[in-house]
Amino acid sequence: VIIAENGTHYIYFRAINNAGVIGEISLPQTTKIDTNQVDIPGVSGGSTTWVSTSRTFTLTEPSSISGIKQYEYYVSNSSTKPSNNVTVTGSSTSTSINVATTGTYVYFRAVNNAGTKSEWSSAQNLYVDRETPAAPGVSGGSTTLAGNRTFTLTAPSSTSGIVSYEYYVSNSTTQ
Repeated sequence: VIIAENGTHYIYFRAINNAGVIGEISLPQTTKIDTNQVDIPGVSGGSTTWVSTSRTFTLTEPSSISGIKQYEYYVSNSSTKPSNNVTVTGSSTSTSINVATTGTYVYFRAVNNAGTKSEWSSAQNLYVDRETPAAPGVSGGSTTLAGNRTFTLTAPSSTSGIVSYEYYVSNSTTQ
């Protein structure tokens, strides 16, 4: 027996033997079917101000016959929607999701109780950078005495970029 109609159904069975005798009807078997595509959740909470902690997003639950089981999110440095089969960064059963993963953008999708996943939301501004920048490359030092010395720095890699450099002058080689 294949049931493909959306909704809650109660199915009864009975047997008929070769002599045409009809048996008793079984107790109802309950089946719930939800083959509808899930809508993308609404999302708010993004910002283009860089933070080093986390950002909280609020999702609006989409409608689904079977209800929403969870929300999945994917963090990226690209504003291009991810494919449906990427490995998700995290998931939550709450509509308030705190994302602390380093990245520029985050995408959300809903998963209903039937296991159907919505498409990914559009890129939401995450702007979280929790990674410590590497030491910059430095050139220009010399053991020859001079009045002034110019140093050239090579910027280390950083998701949020480098806003400034600090330096400290010492008479010791100890950091």
